[in-house]
Amino acid sequence: MYFYIFFVMYLASSFSNGLLFSSNPLNEKNELIELASSRLENIFLSNTNNKIKGMDYNEFKILLNNFRWLHRKNDNEIEELFKNEVNDINGFMNFDQFKKHVLNFIIIIESKIKNHYKKFLNKKNKMTSNNLIEALKKVKFDLTLEDACTLMTRFKVKDKQDIKMEEFREIIGYKYHEKFADLKKKKINNGN
Repeated sequence: MYFYIFFVMYLASSFSNGLLFSSNPLNEKNELIELASSRLENIFLSNTNNKIKGMDYNEFKILLNNFRWLHRKNDNEIEELFKNEVNDINGFMNFDQFKKHVLNFIIIIESKIKNHYKKFLNKKNKMTSNNLIEALKKVKFDLTLEDACTLMTRFKVKDKQDIKMEEFREIIGYKYHEKFADLKKKKINNGN
């Protein structure tokens, strides 16, 4: 249940689903791959009023407050984080400084996905199609075996009785993007 709440809150944030990538955005050294870095730069620029100087403290605080449930920092700690990075509360944070801090969130999210995958491996340390259904059900994605087979075909799962972490990651990323699109559509239809 915690994992589900984690992602629902994550999806509801004003980052517009920017930190949940369709596939793993990290390389083996836990650094952002090029595409993920570009996408993060777009998020930075779209949440920054002064594109030349960078992000001010208030903009940084607003973004971090959307993830308070994840980092558990209060306003004083966020202010301290900003001051330690920029050396001045009235200064501006550049993209590289912002990326350094947001990367920590992404690493946490990817780690949670990996741990969730591991929880649903069978005794042979493999994820079967039934394990996939259970893993997705745990995060409130109820699937039939037919739905799971459709997803496995869509994401070119090589062995339906041994779904690899990378394949699981793509499937769960897709399901969350699909859920986010549905939530966004409902919000628009309700006039919110």
